[in-house]
Amino acid sequence: MLPYQYVFDHKPVGVYVLYGVWDALTAPLPVGKFTVLALLSLAAFAAMARSIWHTRWLWVFAALVLLGAPFELLAGNTETLLITTELAVIWLTRKGTFATTQQTNRALLLMAAGATFGLTVNINYLEGICLFLPVCFLLLTNTRPLFNVVLFALGTCGGLVVLFSPYLVQGHHALADYFTLQHTFLHSYSAKLSKRIKAVLLLAAYLAVFSPILIKWFGQKSILKTAPTPDTTLLTLWFVSSVPAVLLSGHPFSHYSGLWFAPVSIMLVLLAQQKIHFSGWAFAPLATVVVLRAC
Repeated sequence: MLPYQYVFDHKPVGVYVLYGVWDALTAPLPVGKFTVLALLSLAAFAAMARSIWHTRWLWVFAALVLLGAPFELLAGNTETLLITTELAVIWLTRKGTFATTQQTNRALLLMAAGATFGLTVNINYLEGICLFLPVCFLLLTNTRPLFNVVLFALGTCGGLVVLFSPYLVQGHHALADYFTLQHTFLHSYSAKLSKRIKAVLLLAAYLAVFSPILIKWFGQKSILKTAPTPDTTLLTLWFVSSVPAVLLSGHPFSHYSGLWFAPVSIMLVLLAQQKIHFSGWAFAPLATVVVLRAC
């Protein structure tokens, strides 16, 4: 119920809005409602990826479902929604800055992107880090950067006002109490040094497993180097922003790595569509990890 004060695993309020709405809509389903939500989220992700990078929808969806097993993308974790809302912010921002649309339409798209950004950051604060480089790239490297930033900021403020409107209506310092509890929870959630070391080691292990894709993407003969475009740069910046976000989580949980796996899955499909050659054993470690985690 909104405005809520405190519940176990005190995530930002956006989580409870999205999951609460979905829970109400799927009340007749006895089991599996959040797996269905995850599949719909991944399907929307694949559709937006096709719109931006001209990837094949089924290939991206299959990569997410099959290779995403180590990151529990079908388990109903919020990270499954996060990668889709992240891409929604990128998709809307790109349409508002790159597309040759009317001025009014551009303004609406950028404000919608800002509002979506406000929502996704309040699902998980790490999203602000994941989206920092790609959003800055889109807003600042196109025509009228100040215009883009102002409209995006206005949309973000508007989205936050709508999201926190129950607290504003209640009054009596409800919003201040909410953020006080958020601060208390995040301070308590901070991991010890031993867990942070384990998180770094887990991230390094996963990146090593996915290194054949990353080597081809960043290598001297990759499409990033031979055919650089704003959209391939955008995808690279999204990945680069997501890696430190996973480290800042401070916990060795596999589902956090789904944040950087999302852009990597698109990289893999782009490489496959370009018929980039991989050695026969390149994906053996990845296949082993996926099978073990799926079982």
